[in-house]
Amino acid sequence: MYQSEVPTITAKVQLHVHLDGSPRLSSILPLARKRGINLNVSTEEELKKAVVMTKPETLTTFLDRLTTYVLPVYKGCLDAVRQLAAEFAEDMAADNIIYTEARFCPHLLVGGARLTPDDIVEVVCDEFSKAEKMLNIRLRLILCCMRSMPEISIDMVRLCEKFRDRGVVGIDLAGDENAVEHGHPTDPRHFKAFKLAKEKNIYRTVHAGENGSAAVVEEAVDKLFANRIGHGYRVLPDKELYDRLKAERMHFECCPCSSVFTGACGPDFSKHPIKTFANDGVSFSLNTDDPVVTGTTLSDEFVVAETKVGIARERLIQTILDGAENAFLLPHEKSELQKHLSAIYETGQHCHQ
Repeated sequence: MYQSEVPTITAKVQLHVHLDGSPRLSSILPLARKRGINLNVSTEEELKKAVVMTKPETLTTFLDRLTTYVLPVYKGCLDAVRQLAAEFAEDMAADNIIYTEARFCPHLLVGGARLTPDDIVEVVCDEFSKAEKMLNIRLRLILCCMRSMPEISIDMVRLCEKFRDRGVVGIDLAGDENAVEHGHPTDPRHFKAFKLAKEKNIYRTVHAGENGSAAVVEEAVDKLFANRIGHGYRVLPDKELYDRLKAERMHFECCPCSSVFTGACGPDFSKHPIKTFANDGVSFSLNTDDPVVTGTTLSDEFVVAETKVGIARERLIQTILDGAENAFLLPHEKSELQKHLSAIYETGQHCHQ
């Protein structure tokens, strides 16, 4: 097929984006001032320099930007969280994303005794429900357990159950997986929570193989019962595991720009692991991760994948279809999404390589 015959990438699916990593830069300072929070920056331009990354660093410095300049502004204020969710939905729709799963840890946004994690999740569910009606977009939520906070993991399963009919579709484990490599094994309470989630038919995804080794990916699949892997780049050195997950059609939620900024992958996009995934016919999707830090939209990520990584557009369209296939939706909802995308991309001509 000639390149000119391949459809333009329009409608998209996003499976790995952190709600609390997605505020509008323009909203942060006004909210901080309104709440009397000093961020030690006085203009949006200064804030942009402090938050948006322009060169590779580490996962720690990447996350520090969120904990210093973003989380404090939204923590402990339902109105701020409501604004965050509403603007997120608008921004997804503006980027022609027709289905999004946003993830976050409600416990990190409580910020005081007055609010509960339930309050936070309820507000986000309400805003997403309103946005769906107004913006012709489908929005779902994944709740994040944190590797450093095993005491909240069972409660996250409770929240997933409580809000299952309000748009919460899955559970995640996020945080610094590298600790596993340095003598701090995954806390048994995480295993217990994810086993319970599996028993209750709650979908599971796990951050693994971003800054941790292939062993963390294997643990995510075999001990945390992951349906999908967040990132997963470092599975590649373990050929046996890689071949196994490829054969099992494990889906990898890949985030090209953030993976370079965090140092998870090298700075040369032409050697990015997603190129290997693409060539090998692995199931993966493109995502933004924390767009306020990467300074990207999902459309930008597709441009990077096509022009810098060197993945053909037809193969990139397949990543959208693979994302839909692995969405945490009910069967009839997933079928509807897949049919819609098939109509847009005439998918009879796309197939797994």
